[in-house]
Parts: sequence; structure tokens; C-alpha cells
Amino acid sequence: MAMDTGIAYFVRNRRPDVARADMEEIKAAGCSYVVHFFTEFDQVFFKQSVAEIVQVTKEAGLQVYIDPWSLGGFICTKYTLFPLDHPEACQVWSDGRPLMQACPNHPAFRDYMRRWLDDVVEIGGEVVFWDEPHLAVQKDEVGRVARWACRCEKCQALFAQHYGKEMPVELTREVMAFRQETLVRFFDWVTQEAKARGLKNCICLLSQEHGEDGFGDWSRIAALPAIDIFGTDPYWYNREIDLEAHVRHFSNKAVSLAHAYGKTPQIWLQGFRVPRGLEGQIEQAAAIACEAGVTNLAVWVDKYGTGDNNRSDDPEAVWEITKRLFQRLRA
Repeated sequence: MAMDTGIAYFVRNRRPDVARADMEEIKAAGCSYVVHFFTEFDQVFFKQSVAEIVQVTKEAGLQVYIDPWSLGGFICTKYTLFPLDHPEACQVWSDGRPLMQACPNHPAFRDYMRRWLDDVVEIGGEVVFWDEPHLAVQKDEVGRVARWACRCEKCQALFAQHYGKEMPVELTREVMAFRQETLVRFFDWVTQEAKARGLKNCICLLSQEHGEDGFGDWSRIAALPAIDIFGTDPYWYNREIDLEAHVRHFSNKAVSLAHAYGKTPQIWLQGFRVPRGLEGQIEQAAAIACEAGVTNLAVWVDKYGTGDNNRSDDPEAVWEITKRLFQRLRA
């Protein structure tokens, strides 16, 4: 099977003329797809520009993934416009304080997602990239859970209906199971909504396995029928972990689950916050992922934007390593 290779195009400008030159360079670098961001802000102000960028991407011979980055505040990051119009549909912390992020159990957010998916079709998207979905949790200085979400009225009612008792304030095993079930139900629904519109679905889980932080049972997501590509992002720079053990464990896990449920296995490698002189670790991690059987490999490079606070010491060196890697994999 041919290797698919891609990067994220996370740039601040929305200029199709600039994107055209970038897409030509990205194609020449050995990429087969690009992940474009289509945020709530883009929907309001830049939908036509994003549509034109999508078009020039296709003209360059690249497949288009669309990332709902920050949508509702629980797709990858918390920065969202949704609470401004729908405060009643937001999550609530376990201590009762409001959290300005959408509750995936609320009907208003599902309506919001339908409209977003309609716009994805309109701008010409091909694959929806569900980027690190998670519910919020905060820990104290020693790593204990201080508070968690969501404990809104809707979630409390659903919990009571399922378990026959009031939802605890503590993060019990039942609460962790309910939180995971919330996300499983939501992504079962939203990926089928995407599929019904002719879109493919790719999901990337955080490289975390404890139920406190995310999904304790990854198979629940991998098994969803409308998901086509299943993966994770075992980033390692700036973390006190062993690169080889970390990347190998999560690559093997992603491949095993993807094969078990008939999905394409994907791994994202870290091309941001890279210390000078350690750029070659990207190729080392790629070799481990490929050995595990990954057939869809992506690198989040800061050449095309990660924000100044995430910049590598030498972004051009990261890009040169990535080009060399992709050209070899696609040869």
C-alpha cells in the first residue's frame, strides 16, 4: 500500500495567491495531502477565501483534510466562539462553575456541527480531521484531579438515566466511563453526519490512555463505522519520555486497532518546538512508525505555522528533514 504523507497548513493569512505557491512547494516536498483549518472565525469572515485555498490545494494534486480546530472548544483547543451565542449549551465544571466550551450532549451544539459540516462540503473539503477531541480536566500540582467536566444539567440527567443515581462530584470510574461514552456517542453521530455528506473521517486521539485524561478504551473510537482513518500523535520533544518506547508503543497500538476495525492507521510526528540539532529525531520516529505498519504519516511542521510560542529553534531545518523523509517514503 502506498504511503500517504501530509502536513498541517496552520497559517494566519487567508490569501489564496500565497497558498498557491505554498501548495506547489508542499506537493514537491512529497506530500499527498494537506490539513487545512476551518475555524468558527473562518466561517464568519473567511469562508470564500478558505474555499479558494481548498481549490488551489486540489489543483496542486493534494487531497484536502479539513480540521474543525477549536470548534466548540473541545476539538484540540479551547478557543471558541460558540459560547457567545449558546451559553446554555456549555460545559460545567464538577465544582459548578461554568466552562466556556460546548457540551457535546447538548442539541444546540449538534445543530452547530451540522451547519459546520454543510460549510465543509460547500468549501470543497474531502476528509474531516477530528483533531484531539477531549473533555476538560484540571489537575493540581501533584497530578491529582482537581475538577472535571461536564456536569451540566443535561449530563447529570443522562447519567442518572443510565446509572439510576445522581452524578457524583468526584471523578469516579462510572463518571470516567460516562465521559468516554459521551464522546463515543458524539463521534458516532457526527462522523455519520459527515459520511452522509460524502466526506471521509480521520480521527487523531491524544497519546494518553488513562480515563482521567481522555479515552481509557481506544477501541470504542476505532470501532466506529464511519471512521476511515484512525491514529494518534505521540509527540516527544520537550517531554521527559523515551522517544523510541513512546512512539513505538502508540504506533503499534494505532496500527493494531486500525487493522482490527478496517481503518487506515495514521501517526502524527512532532515538527514544532524542536530543539536545534535534534531535527533528525523526526526521521528516527518515522522509521519506528513505518516499522509498526503505519501507512498514513503526517508531520506538524512550523514551516507552515504553529504559532510563535510553538516555534522550533530552526524551522527550516525541520522542513528540510521532513521533505527528505516524505520524498523517500513516496519514491
